[in-house]
Amino acid sequence: KRTFLPWPKCNDSFEFRRGEVTVWAGQNGHGKTDVTTQVAISLVGQDERVCIASFEMKPVTTIGRMVRMFAGMNPFSPEFQGDDGINALDVIYDEFGEWTTGRMWLYDQTGTAHPQTVLGMVKYCAKELGITHIFIDSLMKCVKAEDDFNGQKEFVDQLCAIAKDLDVHIHL
Repeated sequence: KRTFLPWPKCNDSFEFRRGEVTVWAGQNGHGKTDVTTQVAISLVGQDERVCIASFEMKPVTTIGRMVRMFAGMNPFSPEFQGDDGINALDVIYDEFGEWTTGRMWLYDQTGTAHPQTVLGMVKYCAKELGITHIFIDSLMKCVKAEDDFNGQKEFVDQLCAIAKDLDVHIHL
């Protein structure tokens, strides 16, 4: 099964293949998490099973961002501040929950994560939950130091081996 970016104009030139790792690189604050969140939502819409392991924000924050993207609106706008607005938001959150049930999981840990714990989580997601796309945000939370290039290489090498062995796509 082919899976694509959320932008149809890219479908002829790019797809996510199982058994591979995509490294989303860039400077801090340049929107990598926003882009990968949009990609994750798109993958759910393509009937893929997705897990997001964000070590930089709590799951409730991730869900809030996803619902805003899903609904295409800002829940902090004035029209959503009264009782009617709150009721409308409840409906949107319920719709999002129903839409993602059985297709989206969030790994609940913030801060530094030991590489072996992350690799174990990836294996569990693939083997036990049948997840096909796993997002890890970010590499810097999974290795000891920014200049630990050997640790980074070893971690990425292990992710590549797991992706290939378990036929999943890992987004780092």
